[in-house]
Amino acid sequence: MSPSIVLAIVLGLLLSQRGTSPISVLSAGDYHSLAFNPTEADVVFFGHHDGVMLSEDGGVTWRNVVARRNFDAMAIAVDFKDSRLVYAAGHDVFPASRDGGTTWSPVPHNLPGSDIHGFAVSSRDPKRLFAFVVGYGLFVSDDGGSAWTRLSTQLPADVMALAASGSSPETLYAARMRAGVLKSTDGATLG
Repeated sequence: MSPSIVLAIVLGLLLSQRGTSPISVLSAGDYHSLAFNPTEADVVFFGHHDGVMLSEDGGVTWRNVVARRNFDAMAIAVDFKDSRLVYAAGHDVFPASRDGGTTWSPVPHNLPGSDIHGFAVSSRDPKRLFAFVVGYGLFVSDDGGSAWTRLSTQLPADVMALAASGSSPETLYAARMRAGVLKSTDGATLG
């Protein structure tokens, strides 16, 4: 199969009550990310190379909220305290939606580049964001994405995903394409 396989990840995560039958199959050129709304269990975002799709019925039906060529949403993150605030990050893509995905605006930032392969929002402090920028390293923002500080340049170039636990101290995970998952309890040293 071709683009229909796109949502193999959703098939693994959103299985129907009938066993392992898919609850839906999406047509997209590729797949990059899934994010669930922390306060509305049936709301799911799906990021792919040409945009973002939204399901409001637990993944059964989907609609485009962004359908734009090269809007490569490699990471999607939903704010834990304000679930209407959704971020997308990827290849030269870094917008936010303040209305649950209906409209999107670029996030003004001081990152040295915008090829963001990993992105996460802290569940403890929603203004605390993490971004892995290809060629530049791991960055943190404590103001919702305007000002960023480099945490580390030591992460391998094949990092493709970040997740923040919000624990104290902040626990950060980085998923690598070739070598598994790295973990940090100080937000910077992943090993």
